[in-house]
Parts: sequence; C-alpha cells; structure tokens
Amino acid sequence: GTNNTDATFVTNMTNGASAGVVMGGYHFAHPETNSASSEASYFLSKAASYIKPCSLPPVLDLEDPSGGPSLTSSMSSSALTTWVQAWMSAVQTQTGITPILYTNGSIATYLGSSIKSTYKLWMAAPDGSSTTPPSNIGGWPNWAFKQYSFTGTCSGISGQVDLDVFNGDMTAFNTLIGCTTSVLPVANFTA
Repeated sequence: GTNNTDATFVTNMTNGASAGVVMGGYHFAHPETNSASSEASYFLSKAASYIKPCSLPPVLDLEDPSGGPSLTSSMSSSALTTWVQAWMSAVQTQTGITPILYTNGSIATYLGSSIKSTYKLWMAAPDGSSTTPPSNIGGWPNWAFKQYSFTGTCSGISGQVDLDVFNGDMTAFNTLIGCTTSVLPVANFTA
C-alpha cells in the first residue's frame, strides 16, 4: 500500500546481508484502493537504497486483500494488468532493475498477456515440494521462483517462515540478480 512498512525491514535487510543472504524488498500491492504510481513511490521511498545488483530484484506481491473482494472480482483483467504494468514500469525506471511479480495461479491467469513475457514470475504454490513445478503458471512462459511452503522452518529464525526455490542453477541466479560472481553456494533459497 502507501502507509505500511514492516517495522523490521531495515534490521532484516542489514542483518541478512551481513549473514551472506541475498536480500531484496517486496511490495504488498493494494490496487483495489491505490494508484500504481502512489504505491511505487511509497515502495521506492522505503526500499530504493536496497535495490541494486547482487540483491534480489524488487518484487510486487499481488494477492487478494484480506477482508475484501478478490482482485479478479473487483477489477477487470485489463485494469489489473494496467495497474501491474504501471507499478513495474515506475520501479524499473527509477532503479534500472526489472521487478518480479509474486502471485498465485488464479491471478497470474487473469492478467493480460502484455506483461507475461516481460516480467519474471514468483509463484505462490504451497504444495510442500521444492522439486515439483507449480501446476498453474497462468500463461507465463516460465517461472523464476516458487513459494512451496508458508509454514517452514529455518535455522537461526524462530517461528514459521516461507520457503521458496529458484528455478535454475547458480549461473542463472547470478544473472537474475546482476552478479558476475557466485554469491551463494546452494541452489535452493529460503525467504
């Protein structure tokens, strides 16, 4: 949105980077209530200094609002696609780095084809498997990340965490984040 920032954002970004974790910011979208330009401006005011090579690209988190109607019932496909394109373009113009879209199969399918070959896709597909591809990527040519669990565990973090996997090898990952040297020794990443 335009008025909420995770209170631990700066601490997490700083400590994660110090621990050798590839970090990046994401923006939880509210296209049902705000303009894409106001949300992009707010996101950049908080995260722009963390958007750089060798970090995860910025991510637009597009999911149904809690307590409200679904995005697919409250916005036309064209309107939602235009909103996503406007946010992505604004962030890319300001940072020089192409954002990634995080969403589920239903919303990915609903979006127009004009963005499906431009932006990488991070699928919310919590089936518990880091090796099974997402079953619905909504017409995208491929997927870059899959969130396969909302309730995982990770050494050094208390409580449940999301678990994600990258669809590629270290060379592809380093290309995605704009690094010329390998930054992590493994191909599975958690966030």
